[in-house]
Amino acid sequence: MFILILSSSGCDAIVGEVSLDTYVLPLTISIATNGDVTFRVNSGVSIPTPIGVVSAGVIIDPSSHYDLPNTLTVRLNGEDHFYDLHGQDFEVNVESGYYEVVKISKSGRDLFVELSSQNIGESSDEIEIPVYENWRFEPTSGYSLDLTIEKIIVKDEIFEVYFDAIVYLSSDFPDTESLALDRSCLERRNTSGFSVGDFTEHKSSKVSLAIDTNNQAKGYALFQRSILKDGYSYTFCLACESYLCTGDLPIQ
Repeated sequence: MFILILSSSGCDAIVGEVSLDTYVLPLTISIATNGDVTFRVNSGVSIPTPIGVVSAGVIIDPSSHYDLPNTLTVRLNGEDHFYDLHGQDFEVNVESGYYEVVKISKSGRDLFVELSSQNIGESSDEIEIPVYENWRFEPTSGYSLDLTIEKIIVKDEIFEVYFDAIVYLSSDFPDTESLALDRSCLERRNTSGFSVGDFTEHKSSKVSLAIDTNNQAKGYALFQRSILKDGYSYTFCLACESYLCTGDLPIQ
């Protein structure tokens, strides 16, 4: 856009042009392991707001459909998630270890991002999946425990589950050794529907674990990559015998 400036002084005239550039703003899209979409923008910039979710491909032109200046479409797990960009012009960066980018396109100021989940059991590349999910366990046996799964790394013939844990002991509970936190396992359940009921089995792990004087544990559990199969869900259990188990992990 240009603005014409006229200035007169006596008989002389000065003609000038001032360029008003339209800036392209950075937009970072983060996809959690459960498919939740969050955004990060610069200070003072309006964050995209959700306006609708439909099956993929049902709405071809969301900006016209919702009567908005411009929109973002995130295609994920067979659905199109639409967001109002409030007329702002963005350049997209996607952060996700579990979902890979299939396509990023731009039409005018409308943005389209398509993602697909990675089948890490078949991929030959090293994959890092950020998780950052927390679970709290409060058994009645004199202790409680906060467990955080930080990330999962898949490489070569193995995959590793990295975790932090804080153990809270009552005065009459002996110590953390009795919890056997170094005997973790992976619970694998058949959810494909090709068997009667869910078939559950446990795969023990090799655990690297360090516990400090404040009963904070940090470590990782190592499993063979070959146990990852289609049609199964996986749960990590810290101290398998005590059944301190998480929800489903973002692996398949």
